[in-house]
Amino acid sequence: MKRPSFLISPAVSNPSHALLPQKCYALFEVRSIYQHQLVATKICLLLEATFFIVAYMALKKVVIDTCVIESALRSQLGASFQILSNINRHQFRFGISVPLYLEYESRIETLFNSKAIKISKKAKDAVLKALAFYADEVPIYYRIRPNLKDENDNMVFECAANYNAEYIVTHNVADFGKGDLAPYAFEIITPQIFLKEVQHG
Repeated sequence: MKRPSFLISPAVSNPSHALLPQKCYALFEVRSIYQHQLVATKICLLLEATFFIVAYMALKKVVIDTCVIESALRSQLGASFQILSNINRHQFRFGISVPLYLEYESRIETLFNSKAIKISKKAKDAVLKALAFYADEVPIYYRIRPNLKDENDNMVFECAANYNAEYIVTHNVADFGKGDLAPYAFEIITPQIFLKEVQHG
């Protein structure tokens, strides 16, 4: 006598059902492996980010005078150009305040419009964007004027003091020596010395 279809076990009527527990176990095992790999990847990324931050914070902090930027745009042969070329390589940190960036922008625009520098408008804009992008923005909490002869030098000094910089890089070292710099620990150095002692160790 034939048994009614509703009495037939699903495992008998469809043998593939017997494999469901094994399939589920395999699926859970794969998911577990994936989750462990995901956690390991996140940990690696976190460690890499932490290492990068620690290494970045250990870099020397500098403020670059406008004359160094100008010299770099006028010639590719000197130390100034090497410094400008390396602002994106994390060999040092450099700070820019809003007033100092506006001074960079004004000077570069003047040089470009007078054709004193042989670069395209696209290259000129790229330099300004790179300076803004790779710099540490320096908020001016304290307005400092060490009585330097050139007001632009005062802006550079003010930025360095608020940034807690270790160096001011300039071609006009003598000009910075004429103000009241005694309370501040940063050094005034030329691009050549910066490359030799700081950037190249």
